[in-house]
Amino acid sequence: MNWPKEKTAILVIHGIGQQNPFDTLDAFVRGLLSSLDTTAIDAHHKLFLQDGWAQNYISLVNNGNDATSVDCFEYYWAHATQRQINVSQVFDWLVTTGEAARKYYDENLALVKAYEGQEDTPFGYSPLKGRRRFDKYWYLKYAASGLKIFHLLIGALGPVAWASPIIGAPIKLALTAVAKLVRPIIVDVVGDIAIYTAVDMKSQHFEVRKRILDGATDSLEALIKSKAPEYQRIIVVGHSLGSVVAYDALNRVNNAFNSGRLNPELAAKVRGLVTFGSPLDKIAFFFRVRVEEHRYIKHQILSQYIGFKAKNLKPGWTPPHLIHSHIKPYLDAGVRWINFWDSEDPISGPLDFYQVAREDNRRLEMGVDGGKSHTAYWEYKGMYQQIVDDVLCVP
Repeated sequence: MNWPKEKTAILVIHGIGQQNPFDTLDAFVRGLLSSLDTTAIDAHHKLFLQDGWAQNYISLVNNGNDATSVDCFEYYWAHATQRQINVSQVFDWLVTTGEAARKYYDENLALVKAYEGQEDTPFGYSPLKGRRRFDKYWYLKYAASGLKIFHLLIGALGPVAWASPIIGAPIKLALTAVAKLVRPIIVDVVGDIAIYTAVDMKSQHFEVRKRILDGATDSLEALIKSKAPEYQRIIVVGHSLGSVVAYDALNRVNNAFNSGRLNPELAAKVRGLVTFGSPLDKIAFFFRVRVEEHRYIKHQILSQYIGFKAKNLKPGWTPPHLIHSHIKPYLDAGVRWINFWDSEDPISGPLDFYQVAREDNRRLEMGVDGGKSHTAYWEYKGMYQQIVDDVLCVP
């Protein structure tokens, strides 16, 4: 059985939804065990001291050799977004996002066209009638208008329900059913995205986002600096919005190496990033910070500060004055990034705004319909087998 030759830590970060503590750790460890010869593996529940807190983790030991154990940690953040946003705020965010999508859609299509070149990339053509894959998202240009119409319609039905004794009862029943069905999705799922994409420091949700990212960064840095146990290899795993948190945390860590807060020699410990069900391309497509071309200093600061394995989002543009970056990409060369996606999953997709090797943008065929595909990765043995063979057990 393949097994790593060095002591390895895996930090797993969950995505949107109503996860509970240890759900993520449970699902990921079970997935790993499903792809390993468990007759040779012992699983141990241990504690790791981080900033005065005892963190739970599962240590997988092969043939009694603790020096090559695989220690699995979770970063849990679902509690941070609880009761932090309401339906009205999410709706306003959706309208604003829809209007931004309309404003920037043509600009982004130009960006897509600039990166086109090979048919099997998202910047090439989709299996659907040969269209560019992002052409399928034309409706996002009109999302804000559709949401406003929906809001007006719901607002108009309320007075009708109270004024008409004949049709009022079924309208009230329908509105109540819609509220019960839609509210958890809006607040618990879309709300998480609205909060975490609040990159503007003036936003009322920025502090929540910062708290989530601070926690992920602290967890990753604790593993990098750890002495007891000391890890030679660290792998970060992120699902859904957790892949965005993982990406941002790696950027933070790279900047810590550059600022001297972390010893740059420790960068070699970070060896892998695994994302699945990731919306990172869509985040870059619709939610990245836009900077007017005349603010060319600001544009270069942001692209250099948030640059982990990032492609140029303004290809062909030359700033009037080049700012030479002293921020070294300590993690770019040593971290292998494998991204799993399923065509039935509306949130995921290949990641081509980032430097992910062509063969590492891996399409899965999980055989699950769109309604369940986004969470099906956690139970898909084929994905874990690839993680074991191509990330965990690769020198």
